[in-house]
Amino acid sequence: MATDIHFLVQIQNAQGWEIIWKLVPREAYLNVSMAGSMGELGEWICEPFYDTRNYDLFNMLAHVRQENYELLVEPRGIPQDLHWAEPDFLQVQYPEGCTNRWGEREGFLIGEHTFSWVTLQELIEYFEFYPEYQEPAADFYSEVIPELITVASKHDLTYDQLRCVFGFDS
Repeated sequence: MATDIHFLVQIQNAQGWEIIWKLVPREAYLNVSMAGSMGELGEWICEPFYDTRNYDLFNMLAHVRQENYELLVEPRGIPQDLHWAEPDFLQVQYPEGCTNRWGEREGFLIGEHTFSWVTLQELIEYFEFYPEYQEPAADFYSEVIPELITVASKHDLTYDQLRCVFGFDS
């Protein structure tokens, strides 16, 4: 059975921790197979910052599926200040007018097990300390971390003010 990651990003501001979304205009999905298959697409599509199946990375983040790498941090659970749209389903709300790529408006599920969170600072330090892990982390290291650095810079944040919250399903 396959395992997937459910990954969202939060930034810390004066009001606390706020979820930020990678928003893609609806037009970008009009010719994509399966787009809107569950409902009408919103004006904006909320894309996760990361949703690739990479068991090496899952191992680094939470020792999910294997234990071949040093663990980034012991799984911390879900942050207590995460605001739920549907607490029973561990679901956070999409912004007004947004859906996922299938047209669902209900919200983003954070997974079923092995919940945790890490700051951007912790991610950067981990891959600096273990440079041999950069290649197995693949696009997470080469694309997602630089994108998160850009988000932190855009919002004038330290790397400790951006956290990644994740869980897994199987």
